[in-house]
Amino acid sequence: MTVKIVVVPVADMRREPNHRSERLSQALYGFMVAVKDTRDRFDLVQTPDGYEGWMAQSYLQEPEVPDTSQAVVSSRWALFALDGGGELALPFGSLVRADCDGELYRDCRDSQRMVLVAGSVDESISRPELVPETVALSLISSPYLWGGASPFGYDCSGLVQVVFRRCSIDLPRDSKEQSACGQQIALSDARAGDLIFFPGHVALCLDDLRIIHATRLRGMVLIESLNSDALDCRSDLVDKITCVRRLLP
Repeated sequence: MTVKIVVVPVADMRREPNHRSERLSQALYGFMVAVKDTRDRFDLVQTPDGYEGWMAQSYLQEPEVPDTSQAVVSSRWALFALDGGGELALPFGSLVRADCDGELYRDCRDSQRMVLVAGSVDESISRPELVPETVALSLISSPYLWGGASPFGYDCSGLVQVVFRRCSIDLPRDSKEQSACGQQIALSDARAGDLIFFPGHVALCLDDLRIIHATRLRGMVLIESLNSDALDCRSDLVDKITCVRRLLP
């Protein structure tokens, strides 16, 4: 099975091998994918979480033998100046090759050096000491996008997956599979960091039944409430809660 690396900031994964097909998910710059089939200048790829979709071959290339450590874009955006001229803007969660300590990295497309000029990069891809609600709050106001997994746009489960990945917890891509993770608890016991599920939707609990989620209705990542006394209560969601799951001790 061929392994390729994503060489664009955000690569759509489609249901069928064409750009008009439904977007299922996205993979970010620096992610490795396994190629399972090829058709019409698209590759059927599988991401490390086991998710599959068709991706344009122009978004991918076969990687060189890795000779440097990986780091992750930890700010919403990071801007790099390329040695050969021009700039490369990468979203939160992108993986870059660290050339040395500090500000020097390597472009995975052609191995040319690039210098971090704005944003932040963390040499630890995930950090278990981080709490999910803090990571999610750093992405607030990102647009909503069906199948989205970057600050260009998130869907509900895409947001949850990238937030927990940053905190060293790997989750499936879709909310249905995410709802089987962790321990089920009562809504009355919900605390910050728990996940609250609805039919086809998931939100991250903050406190006092406030939630942060990527919502199609509001068109962005934002904070709302499930408390009926709150001015921003999502009364349309309160009666549709299917389960509450705790992933953290």
